Formats: sequence, structure tokens, C-alpha cells
Amino acid sequence: KELWELTSLESLILSNPVHIGSSSLGLREIPSEVAQLTKLTTISLLNLKIEGSIPSSIKALSVLENLFLSSASLTGTFPAELCSVTTLKHLYISGTTMSGTIPSDIGNLSSLTNLQLSGFRLYTMPMRRDMYLHSIGFDGAIPSEVGKLTNLGFLAMGDNILSGAVPSELGQLTHLTSLRLSNNKLTKSIPTNIGQTMALTVLDISANSITGSIPSEIGFLTNLESLYLNDN
Repeated sequence: KELWELTSLESLILSNPVHIGSSSLGLREIPSEVAQLTKLTTISLLNLKIEGSIPSSIKALSVLENLFLSSASLTGTFPAELCSVTTLKHLYISGTTMSGTIPSDIGNLSSLTNLQLSGFRLYTMPMRRDMYLHSIGFDGAIPSEVGKLTNLGFLAMGDNILSGAVPSELGQLTHLTSLRLSNNKLTKSIPTNIGQTMALTVLDISANSITGSIPSEIGFLTNLESLYLNDN
């Protein structure tokens, strides 16, 4: 029986050290047939050699709450159709070679509590953590509509090629405890209303091109435990 015929499936979780090959499931891509698994609440495909892109048919998964994807072979852009899956609570796309902009419709995912869209970092050889060439990932500006995701507790968009300013709308995320935007091409100054995110314990805007002075409003972040502003 094909995996996509298991229409009562609620969770699809595959990761290393599970061996997927022609002799087993043969899962080398996320096919459009995933839309047949309408009861799925969780998809977790981590560290697998999945190729291709996220199919637009994923919009049919109307009860999906958790989507975790990590594969250096996963390409394509962020599918706008994913922004219609408003049941999503955890969206994790990391270590892929996906590119393009983050759609403004991401603001429709109002149930999100955790959002990570991190790129793929190319290192020198031999690999050293402090010596990398560049990142492959999402580009363009961080959509101001992220400020509509008022249930967010964790937001990470590091190791991309994001540019422009840190959106002032992030100040609306009063439940946010961790904000990680390191290793991008962000410019301009840190918005003063960052001081409104008073639940923050981690703020990392390192390795960008931020200018200007550190706003005094950061002093309002009395729960802050880690602050990274280096390499700007």
C-alpha cells in the first residue's frame, strides 16, 4: 500500500537514522498526493535527502498544526498556499536551499507560536563555525505582517539573505521570548519599540549591517538574558 493511501494518518514523522530508499518507502520528495492525508496534524521530515519543493497542494491539509522540514536538497520558494493553513502552530523550515521572498500573507497564520525560517550556511573547508562563505536562503524584506502573529513565542530567521530594516511591527509581539535574526543583510537602526517585547529573553541581531545607536528602550527588556549585537 502506498504511503499516500493511509488516509487516517495523523502524524508523519521521518528522520535519521531511518533509511529511506528504493527498497523501503522511497520518499525522495514531498509529492502533491500529500493532500490526500487530510487528517494530518504533524509532518516532520528532518535530515532526509528530500528534493524538489513544497507542493502547493499542502493547502488541503486543513488541520495541520506542526510542519518541520530540514533537507539541504529542498528547493523552490515559500509556497503562498501554505499561508492558508491557518491551523499551523509550529512552522520550522531550516537547513534547506529554498530561496525567494517570504510572502506577506504569512500574517494570516495567526495561530503560530513558533516560526523558524532559517537558510543553509556554506562553510569553508575544513568546516569551522567562525569561518563561513555565505548563506543560501530567503531574501527580500521581513514582511511587516509578521507583526500580526501575536501568539508567537519564538521567531528565528537567521542564516538568510534578508535585507531592509527590522520591522517596527515586531514590537507588537508581546509574547515573544526569542528573536533571532543573525547572519542576514539587515540595515538601518534597531526600532525603538523593540522595548515593547518585554517577554524577550534572547535577542540576536548579530552579523548584519545595522547602524545607529542602541535604543535606550532595550532597557525595558528586564527579562533579557542574552543580547547579541556584534558584527554590525
